[in-house]
Amino acid sequence: MRYSSRFWLYAPLAAFALLILGIMVHWWFAAAAFEKRLAAIKGREAAPGITLKAVATALEIPLKAGVVKAEGDLDFRGTLGVAKDAPVGFREIRLSFDLDTDAPQDKIDSLIKLTERYCVIFQTLNKPPKLTLNVARS
Repeated sequence: MRYSSRFWLYAPLAAFALLILGIMVHWWFAAAAFEKRLAAIKGREAAPGITLKAVATALEIPLKAGVVKAEGDLDFRGTLGVAKDAPVGFREIRLSFDLDTDAPQDKIDSLIKLTERYCVIFQTLNKPPKLTLNVARS
């Protein structure tokens, strides 16, 4: 199998980006489950969970328990550069909350709306910021 010179340039960058993405995905997805109370996890909730708890506290919505679930569709063939037709990155991300609360539905609707609005990760993915890459040689 022959590799072009671009492969040797982009492969380390892709591996580094995949590592960073993996860390972010792990932090956001895997650290999202919480059992007893949302505030009892000692800061290990994912950003949507932290935002949800902060908004629930502000709205005085009692949460007995809850789980944040995040799923995504990713084709690693594109990320690894083995298929030119495969997209790089997530095609779809699904976020859901399973809440144990006695709050009325209108309060829960407000909770979700405000959580979506103030979650930094959600808003960054929903409206990507301008991204720049600089290279400096020493």
